[in-house]
Amino acid sequence: MTSPRIVVTGAKDGKSVVVSDGSATTIDIPLMPGSAYVPVWGADETPVVPDSAQAVQPRTYFPPAGGFRFCFFTLGPATAALPADFDPAAAAAQVQQDIPGLLDVFEPDNPGMHTSDTVDVDFVLSGEVDVELDDGVEVHLKAGDVLVQNGTGTPGGTSPTSPACWSSPSPAPAAAENRRRGSRASPPWACG
Repeated sequence: MTSPRIVVTGAKDGKSVVVSDGSATTIDIPLMPGSAYVPVWGADETPVVPDSAQAVQPRTYFPPAGGFRFCFFTLGPATAALPADFDPAAAAAQVQQDIPGLLDVFEPDNPGMHTSDTVDVDFVLSGEVDVELDDGVEVHLKAGDVLVQNGTGTPGGTSPTSPACWSSPSPAPAAAENRRRGSRASPPWACG
């Protein structure tokens, strides 16, 4: 995915102004060939508007209570292969450095699954994605489709033939004390 242009407005002297105008950063995900993460905007607390809208890079992938995230994910095609010299430990360390907190929630006994305290509304911008649910049902999504993840489990998604791009807003955690007891949501590159 090409990094999108991000134009941010804020308030100055009671008027709306452009605070910044530039490109987002695209972060490759070495654990998934052809996949990338593009953080667009986020905060660790509830925003008060209007404000100066100074960009602050959140410290972790998942927002704390009152925070939010908005990002894009590109999911590489199912045919993409890991390089011959692939080092899983180095790839995991790179993801942990680039997207802090993402790997902390993955279930080691269920590859691709992670526990999330958020309700994600994921919009497929381009391509197609197959998402398998816990009960074995597979849902085929294409550009224009929306998947709402209510803390439900999916072992992930695959893009059948070409890269697929998701828009993934992630609001603050919902009922975190209940979600941590076993509700599962799909990996962010497959559904937020």
